Amino acid sequence: MKIVFLFMAIGLMACNNASKVNSGTGEAVLPAGNTDTTSIAGADFLIDSSKAVLPGESVIQEIIPAENLPIVNLQKEITGINQSIRLTITDMEPGQLKIRINPKNPEANIRISRVILPDGTTDGPFGRELQYNITQRGNFVVIIRKSNMASGSPVGELSIQIER
Repeated sequence: MKIVFLFMAIGLMACNNASKVNSGTGEAVLPAGNTDTTSIAGADFLIDSSKAVLPGESVIQEIIPAENLPIVNLQKEITGINQSIRLTITDMEPGQLKIRINPKNPEANIRISRVILPDGTTDGPFGRELQYNITQRGNFVVIIRKSNMASGSPVGELSIQIER
């Protein structure tokens, strides 16, 4: 009988344990940004997907003001298999955008993985070339990384050409 009461007491304490969730709404409190809602065991949690980084992944960040376009050429180097490049083109006006990546090693496993639009929606994956019709003004983010659906290493030098 004592064991039953012990389990009941532990169960009550576990149910009353406050976590980093707003008890009024059941939502996790996160800074403003691009968020996705995920449901775990019937509870909704907001996840900031624009800043999500896989364990062990490092990110090369590059900020490009749209006023630098119509053509920008970048030289980058991926030094680890879990490294990615995050290009943020700031204050983009609606119109066509072309991006082309050219790895020094043509066999490299590297692609334009995802774009994040100014309203927070995402699109992708793509290949090594992207022609995108931007319909919103704001910051346009391009993620370049290896494809998890292909073999090979992304490590090496690459050039990135951005055209307006």
